Amino acid sequence: IVFRNFAALIPIVMMAGTMGGLRVLKPSRFGPQVVQALLFFLTLYGYFFAYKLMPITDATAISFAQPLIVVALSAPFLGERVSAAQWTAVLMGLGGVLLMVGPSGESLNVGALCAVAGTLASAISMLQLRRMTATDPSIAILFWTMAISGAAALPLLAVGWVTPTPWQVAALVATGIACGILQYLTTLALHHASVAAIAPTRYTGIVWALAIDVAWFAVTPSPAVLLGAAVVIAAAVLVLRREES
Repeated sequence: IVFRNFAALIPIVMMAGTMGGLRVLKPSRFGPQVVQALLFFLTLYGYFFAYKLMPITDATAISFAQPLIVVALSAPFLGERVSAAQWTAVLMGLGGVLLMVGPSGESLNVGALCAVAGTLASAISMLQLRRMTATDPSIAILFWTMAISGAAALPLLAVGWVTPTPWQVAALVATGIACGILQYLTTLALHHASVAAIAPTRYTGIVWALAIDVAWFAVTPSPAVLLGAAVVIAAAVLVLRREES
């Protein structure tokens, strides 16, 4: 998290330079920035511990419940109207993901609880982010989220530090830079569209993962995976068309 988040600051600061300089990084209020960063921190650590303590497939299946939580909470927390079509799209997307990842159905354990905690923190973070974009620039929110959550992770380096190789350092920095760009685009999207509209598009991450498996690792997808990917795409198209109308 430390490498990832601090490296993400590189493209963020560069983008800020093209938007008027470092003054665009000044938030209207600092308190919400701290809350958002801590939610981001809890999300990352919840998922990391889940992957360590339980099958990755099951942890992945649990994490994709996030859009359901977001849609369920967007009405009471943000006052956004969630249409029947959006609910249908979210449920379709979740069904498609479950077809692809095939959760094993193991009983609830500590790893599953970590995944649930990470998913809940992620959902609340998205709702908080949507509210913050009404008063702060996307680039400022992103800068403080990465900086504060990275600083919060520093003390944990002493717990299980393993010295990375030069190639590993390069990979961590590259991942952080890509993460910075990704988070900026996500934050910008939340400024222009409702949470309920954006949440189902999270499912398309599985489709991209499938494409990487085929192109880089020559892994042939099963019929269930192909069917699930088709359902995910249909769900994303449904909710986007509903938002446009």
